[in-house]
Order: sequence, then C-alpha cells, then structure tokens
Amino acid sequence: MHERWRQPMPDSNETQKRTPEVTWAGQLDGGVENTGIWRGRISARLSAIKNRFNLASDETARHKLDELKDKVGKFYVVANINAAVRCIDGRGEEGPAPDGSNLGPQLPGGTPVTSIAYRFAKGLDPKATIESDFLEYTGLLNSLGLPYLAGGHEDETNADHPENTGCGAIDKMLEILKIMEEYDTEQDEQQKYRVHDYAKAIAANYMDEASFERVFQDIQLKLQALNGPHFNDHYFQKDQAGSHRFRKGVINKVKDSGQRLGKKTVEKLTGEHNEVFLIVNFVESETFDRDGFSAENDNLAQAFNYDVWLIEQRAKQVFRGDLEKQRTMILTNIMYAVGTSMALTDGSLELGLRR
Repeated sequence: MHERWRQPMPDSNETQKRTPEVTWAGQLDGGVENTGIWRGRISARLSAIKNRFNLASDETARHKLDELKDKVGKFYVVANINAAVRCIDGRGEEGPAPDGSNLGPQLPGGTPVTSIAYRFAKGLDPKATIESDFLEYTGLLNSLGLPYLAGGHEDETNADHPENTGCGAIDKMLEILKIMEEYDTEQDEQQKYRVHDYAKAIAANYMDEASFERVFQDIQLKLQALNGPHFNDHYFQKDQAGSHRFRKGVINKVKDSGQRLGKKTVEKLTGEHNEVFLIVNFVESETFDRDGFSAENDNLAQAFNYDVWLIEQRAKQVFRGDLEKQRTMILTNIMYAVGTSMALTDGSLELGLRR
C-alpha cells in the first residue's frame, strides 16, 4: 500500500470546526502498475484521459485531472437518509437527473452487499442465502423503526446480459469475495492479504489497531467458509445448470421492497464507466451528487463515492451494545469496498479522503 494512503486522523474537535475537504492521497496503486491486484478496466491513466477528452499531451491530461479535483468537492450535498441507498457507481441515471436534494447515501452494491456485512457480524448460518439475509437485514431495520429504503441499480446492458444486474459490485461478487482473502506474495517476501493495508487505513477511523487485527482475522475465517464450495453454492443459490442466480434474484428483492412502499428503489445507470476518482467520504449525513458531477463533465469524468459513515451508523443501530459485531460489520463492508476497487479498476484512479 502506498504511504500516502496513511493519512493522519484529524482531531474530532478540529473536524467539527472546519469545512469538509478532500485530501488527495495519490493513485490507488501508488503509481506502480500491478495487473495481478488491480485487474479491472476502469482507468484514469493519462493515456485514457487524453483519449477521452481529446487532449494533446500528458501535461494537459494532468491539468484536466487537477481541474476535476478542484470541482469534485463542490458536488457534496446533504444526504436524505429516507431515500434509497445508492451504489458507489459514478455513472448517471437514465432519464432526468435525480433531485440533488433527495439523494440517498452510497455504499458498494447498495443494500445487497450490506446484508453480507450484516451476516458476517451476526455469524454464518448454513441455512442462509444472500436473498434471505437481505430480507432479514431490511426487516430488522424496519422493526427497529429506522428510516431506511433498500436500494441498488441496473444498467442498459441488462438486455445483452440478462443474468447480470449491471452493478459490478454485485455481478462480480464471487470474485470480490475471493479477492478479500487473497495474499500478495510479492510484498516483503511474505504472505500478506491484498486488502489488509487499504482496509486498515479506512478502518482507523472506527477501531484501534488491536481490534482491527482481531476482527480482520475473524473475517478471514468466515471468508474461507463462505468461499468454500458447499457453503458458496447454497448461499449464492447455484442451480442445477451450474449458474448462480443470486444476481437478478437479489435485485428483484430490492425492487419488490420498493414496490410495496410505492417507491422506486432500483436505478438504471447509463453510459461508459469513466470514473477518475475513488472518494472515501467520512463526513456524516453528506453524500455525492453523482449525476451532477458526471453531467458537468459531459459524462467523460465521474467519481466513485463511498459513504463509509453510513456503515458505521447502521452497524451501531442493528448491533446496539455489541462493539465486536459492530466492528465486524463495518470492516467487512470496508474490505468489500477495497475488493470492489481491485476488481473494477486498474489502480490508476486517484484516492480522495473527505473529512
């Protein structure tokens, strides 16, 4: 992990006094290409920026990225906790842009992925499936009287790939869960989990180092079980033809939950992935106007935004008084967010930490 990921934690009093700002920590891969770790197609390399914006040189591409950095912080708005949870995807929604004053917070994969973090915190159950965990998690929130609207998204490629949703965090879920338990054998000539340092840098806001290491190892044991063939096949609903049907199944559950309330809970996102940043947003009750930023840049530049504050809030609400389960839910979701960035990007996107 690049040293610039390790940002000093601000004093809590200082955080309350100052205006939130994005601190830039360099490329996800630290400027060193590694296709073994960063295996996705989404790129912000200078060659990609030049082609996308029809620029003449690397220097003008760098200026364009600097210009986008100056803009992106202006697109944060007050989150509507009663609106549907959105994915971290940076693309815009089909049709008229959503109301910027009515945006739900963003987590990787929306509610279905969050329900996995809930399962890891509660403990694995051989009878559970991802669909049953989604229903249990959302049902618990409702029973607690919490303002919550499950959410997720599809995209226009569904017609060509009906087995998928169009949400990378869900369609690549099996790969991402494998990434979460992968070793990087090239680092320091010893086995080290690929996601470890990145997850630790984010989780430092929510737990001390000893707690992090204990919870991280517990999650690894659960990953080994979940990624095993018997548990995996049942949890992700593998059918007799060898296909895992959970992708569309769980999105349909999100749709059903919204229809019962007369609300739209599944967005349809459009266009190419042109994310240039991944921003981890620690500022509670604020989220990113994804559509506004994308439209401002003619959809040629977008940003992933991860409202990590929301997973802390949910963990405290559903596991009141149980600090260990709260930490497990938070860290599982953080590890999943890191794994998602490794599965979807080539590591060239700039990391922003918003506090």
